[in-house]
Amino acid sequence: MPKPTRIKAPSIATRVDFDAAIDALARNEVSLRIAEARRDAKIQDVREQFEGEIVSLTEMRDALALATEKYAREHRDEVLPGKLKSAETPLATFGFRLGQPTLKLLNRQWSWEKVMEALTARGLAALIRTKREPDKEALHRLPPEQLATVGCRITQAETFFVEPKDRESGQS
Repeated sequence: MPKPTRIKAPSIATRVDFDAAIDALARNEVSLRIAEARRDAKIQDVREQFEGEIVSLTEMRDALALATEKYAREHRDEVLPGKLKSAETPLATFGFRLGQPTLKLLNRQWSWEKVMEALTARGLAALIRTKREPDKEALHRLPPEQLATVGCRITQAETFFVEPKDRESGQS
């Protein structure tokens, strides 16, 4: 990918220069959209060219992974004798890995709400997280004077835009 070059913005001194720059910007935007559409069409063609093979290989991989895992679980002592966690074939290493410890509910009688109640009842409230943050939507409804007393203000930025006209809709 080519390194982006630093472009110096042209100087605009008159309204005629401004209008010409706006039109040049619109032409550039249309050219950019056309180039991106051509690029995206070629990318889509390449994706479609390889999609069938990729889907087929992915399905085969998933089926083989499922079958080998099932066999390994059912014949663990044969596949991984003793305390081995992994083994090898000429083309691969295989085995079982322990995942990260995950906290789960004890059974269906428990919910996370019940866990919080049990923690509180047993004096373990320090193990309950609470996220405190300002309600920004509610703060928007306060008058400016009251917002200032709590260290806030509302701002609204204005941004300049240029959009090329759509020739297909009758504009030019």
